Amino acid sequence: MPLCRECGDEFPNWVVIGGTRRNLKNRKFCLKCSPFGEHNTSRYGGVRKCRKCGEVDASKFHCGRKTLCAKCENVQSIERHRDHKRRIVDFLGGECVICGYSRCLGALHLHHHKGKKDINFPHVAKWKWARIVKELKKCMLVCGNCHAEIHEGMVVGK
Repeated sequence: MPLCRECGDEFPNWVVIGGTRRNLKNRKFCLKCSPFGEHNTSRYGGVRKCRKCGEVDASKFHCGRKTLCAKCENVQSIERHRDHKRRIVDFLGGECVICGYSRCLGALHLHHHKGKKDINFPHVAKWKWARIVKELKKCMLVCGNCHAEIHEGMVVGK
């Protein structure tokens, strides 16, 4: 039988709630400390608080385990992706290999010029750096204008 992290009491693995048999073996808190359906928020007085901005509206949280509101989580994700792209751009020289453009990170693209592409940017953050480097060796860094011209056949990629 599991132990409640709040009060230390044992509670059963299974109970019937509202005529339905419920599995409680993965819960961290007993039903006294965290009533069914409240997502373990009883220890917070029933209110979740964002650890970054202090927002207290529980409806802004995706699930009971997260400690950031949806807005702060989105900002954190954008910052993480931007930092990751900065590292990749720095690895490839930091500027367009055709015209030398380097002012805006968002305007710099990766163009695959060798072999089959394995890269899919939304998922690349989960890769180990060695795998990313292997894929980046098949790429060149170009600005958005040069990238479009490459695909139109106006500029031959190096």
